[in-house]
Amino acid sequence: MSNSAHAGNNSVRHEQQQAANDTSDHLVAEAASDTSVARNREHIQLAMSRELLAHAKDVLSVPRQPAHVLRYTCARLTESLDDVLSVADERGQRLTAGEPKSRGPALYWGNPAHDDCGHTGREAGPA
Repeated sequence: MSNSAHAGNNSVRHEQQQAANDTSDHLVAEAASDTSVARNREHIQLAMSRELLAHAKDVLSVPRQPAHVLRYTCARLTESLDDVLSVADERGQRLTAGEPKSRGPALYWGNPAHDDCGHTGREAGPA
């Protein structure tokens, strides 16, 4: 093989490698953007859930709320819980996809040895 043919093959390989690198860089940037959008959406969903929870506590602090107010609040809380569970599922999927894992809480009702939140195990938990 002549030097010019060898140089031509190297040039083609270099162009192919550069194209592969550009594609890879684009995919990495796109994945980072998708993750950023997902985290922003999660942040908004969780912030709205916190606000709704505060409102629900206010509603429940009034002894005799009309049934339609309680039903409306309950419906919004149900939607909010669905959003929060969706956030938890998405975060779990990202963790299993290779994002750094955080320790997270290890709360087992009634067993303070496994409780990172300072609970004594005397709080009301699931029966």
